[in-house]
Amino acid sequence: MRILFVCATEYQLLNAISAKLNLFAQVDADIVLQRKNSRELAARLKESGLFAEVCYAAEEALGLHDWLRKFTSRSESKITFAKALCNDISTFIVSVQEKIFGEDVTLNYLLHGYERIKGYTYDEMLAQNNSKIVNVFLKKIKKHKCKLSILEEGIGSYMEENIGARGTLADCAYLYDPRLALYKCKEFKKLPVIDGDKNVLKYANFIFGYSDSDNDINYDNSVILFENGCEKMPEYLTNTHGIKKILLRNPYKKHYRMHERYVKQVECFKKIAQKSIGNVYMKLHPRTASGFMDEFANSKIIEIKSYQIPWELFTLNMKLKNVTMYATLSSAVCMQPVLMNTRNNKYVLLYKITGETVSDDFVKFMEKMMTYYPNVFSIPTEQL
Repeated sequence: MRILFVCATEYQLLNAISAKLNLFAQVDADIVLQRKNSRELAARLKESGLFAEVCYAAEEALGLHDWLRKFTSRSESKITFAKALCNDISTFIVSVQEKIFGEDVTLNYLLHGYERIKGYTYDEMLAQNNSKIVNVFLKKIKKHKCKLSILEEGIGSYMEENIGARGTLADCAYLYDPRLALYKCKEFKKLPVIDGDKNVLKYANFIFGYSDSDNDINYDNSVILFENGCEKMPEYLTNTHGIKKILLRNPYKKHYRMHERYVKQVECFKKIAQKSIGNVYMKLHPRTASGFMDEFANSKIIEIKSYQIPWELFTLNMKLKNVTMYATLSSAVCMQPVLMNTRNNKYVLLYKITGETVSDDFVKFMEKMMTYYPNVFSIPTEQL
């Protein structure tokens, strides 16, 4: 038997490590990392000996769309127009070759190390992400009998029954708490909770490069704010006139809605910091724009050091107690009670105040969450 993990995020990789150690200890398993710049992570994964083969995503080939976006925003681009054009041509050629020669052409273009695994036939694939890498693997794998399984990737794994694009229904779902799932599946399997599992923590800390020296701050009895990646209005859209206003109409509308949420999020965080007695920390999102912390230059908010590890692994090592976490909308915050043995932590979601749009499925998911994990969540509807 041989299985394949395809991980879209660091959190999903953490879950793959746990699943391999606890559920597939005697099974040959390969793993694919979809994140860009995963070379060092892939090297430590290989060194750990946990997975037979390790592949990771090639550097993103930025095309004309990316170049044009940088050009119109008057920000520095990583590529020239000529390079962007060449990248788009190369991508087009690969897509044509895939139709003629099969999926191996595309996967070899997208992944470092794919040559080592392209000859394997897998009995089970564990993933969940509507990405090109996942969907090309699915196209290849469906030619053989292969079990398709969801590997928890956050709250979306409890609402979405497809492993990739629409219509790729999963045969099985590996979740930390299957009771929370909103869909029916042929089979649910419970992932063992990592909290207290010293073996999983040992492997995960090595693979992600986390050490005890990172535990230099005691966050107990504090407030932690989670920025969710909103951006204020870009400078190039603040003063648009004439033909420029017409050309940039759609980007302006899109950014205006995000800008509104950005402003309300900043207002909420400032009020929380003013009312809090103890220390207040800020956990930035990977998409957080540079300069965001300048909004709080005169407040007592302290930025949490940026670790290249999943927040979940950080909290498992720190064993946070009596912490109140605020977020507009955050999968990491929503999943905390499921992943952590209770330590009297509280979680506050601010999306009703900031105007963040949520789906009906998210509302149903939170209703279930608050039923099975009572007295830990609050969702205020008025200004703090």
